[in-house]
Amino acid sequence: MKRSCAVRKSLRQGFTLVELLVVIAIIGVLVALLLPAVQAAREAARRTQCSNNMKQIGLAAHNFHDTYNKLPVGTHDDDHKSYCWRTWLLPFVEQGNLYNRMIADGMWVPPGMGGGPNGVPTLNIDTVPKSEITGATGDLLKVKLGFYTCPSDTLPERDNDGYFKTNYCGNMGPTVGTISTCAAADSKGEYQQGVFLLSNQNTDTWVVRLADITDGTSNTIMAGEISESLNINKTTPADKRFPIWPGGNNNGDCNLGSAGSAGMLRFIDTAYFINRKTGNESNMCFGSKHPGGAMLSLGDASVRFINESVSTTVWRAAGTRYGGESDLLP
Repeated sequence: MKRSCAVRKSLRQGFTLVELLVVIAIIGVLVALLLPAVQAAREAARRTQCSNNMKQIGLAAHNFHDTYNKLPVGTHDDDHKSYCWRTWLLPFVEQGNLYNRMIADGMWVPPGMGGGPNGVPTLNIDTVPKSEITGATGDLLKVKLGFYTCPSDTLPERDNDGYFKTNYCGNMGPTVGTISTCAAADSKGEYQQGVFLLSNQNTDTWVVRLADITDGTSNTIMAGEISESLNINKTTPADKRFPIWPGGNNNGDCNLGSAGSAGMLRFIDTAYFINRKTGNESNMCFGSKHPGGAMLSLGDASVRFINESVSTTVWRAAGTRYGGESDLLP
């Protein structure tokens, strides 16, 4: 009798198939409820890291300005395969050793960090000193710099030549006159209204000083995030024409709508709105993989997340340094 009771008691301690299925179903519901929260938390962490990257870039630009009394040259040549403002900031983001090694390797630097005639026609510079980034460049330019990449981005880490990508480009302002083509006279830095400027002459460079931002540094965008677009993406074209941190991608060309200058600078205009994914204009827009907008660094080194639904009029106004517009970013 005692043995029979013990057996029945043992049997009662187990789960029936129905009970097991109910438990599994409850666990599945809990996972389904928690997964979006986990993903949101991860994205929030990635967004915070991206914001910190942009803050570091903004502060580096200000430290550069304190040293040279000017912001860096956007890019010093019109072939869009040259070094850019991100390279000149390296000593101010704790990468002085890398920068000095690049100088020792023959990298060309604008005399006096730009601002008028270079004194040297960069078009005629081939290998020594090096004014262009090519597939033959050494491993110094193939170092991964985490502060130049957004952890939410989905582009490949490297292009076909082994250069690491970047997700941050400078603001060259709106498309004034015929500035939408790199061969146009208006694409000279003296006509551009942004903060980091494109040089379209091989003997001159243009730079911006903080005093030139008469709209107010807190109202003017200095740099921002970039990600996938029509021609800058994970799958096409096969040559992986996406921005790399040293400057212009060797796979780019002179067309501002491709990954040439788009690897260094972007437009801010009514047709060049945040997260545009279609049309050739998308290749020169700011955008990100953060839901709903992108991180932007302003002229005062503050960082703002700007919603992609921002008024295009306000957006354009924030891209000019001296437009005198009264509209402010939300």
